[in-house]
Amino acid sequence: MFQTLDAEDRPIGRALNIARPKALQPHAQADRLFEKLERFRSGVGLAMANVLIVANDPGNLEGLAAGQGANVVWAQDIATADMKLSIAHVRPHFLFLKLEDGVDLVHFTETVNHFRHKHPDIAVVLLSEKFLQDETGKARPRFCEASVALPTTPEKLQEASVAAQKNRPNLANHFQK
Repeated sequence: MFQTLDAEDRPIGRALNIARPKALQPHAQADRLFEKLERFRSGVGLAMANVLIVANDPGNLEGLAAGQGANVVWAQDIATADMKLSIAHVRPHFLFLKLEDGVDLVHFTETVNHFRHKHPDIAVVLLSEKFLQDETGKARPRFCEASVALPTTPEKLQEASVAAQKNRPNLANHFQK
């Protein structure tokens, strides 16, 4: 069968005269995957990372993380997140934990510490609208590797993730004692 081609050798749709897009070349797909894998291996945050978001309403966090190349799963609370982890085949690299308004901080801290004892290999990033600034150093809460002030940007979320990866080994050793 004869096909009409446009100037870039793409087939032109017969009935509607619409140019069909070129298929993404396999080597281009492979290059993108290897680039993401290399960014992840080199400690560049969310590229190809598995992220578990715990929040009543994840808002735009889900989109921000996915936009940086992360695989995202959402849970409404820590108990649900713990249940998802018990049946999951893939372990998350990060737990994005949103501190909601009106939460009892003592109970919240105890719950997060209990979660950390069960899952010391997951880097925790705490997010809240009450934070004045992001914190990735020693001033952050002890049970997380980084804290982020909401609303945030993709760049700040990426920076917090990189910092959390760097801070995780020290915290994981603390919870394995």
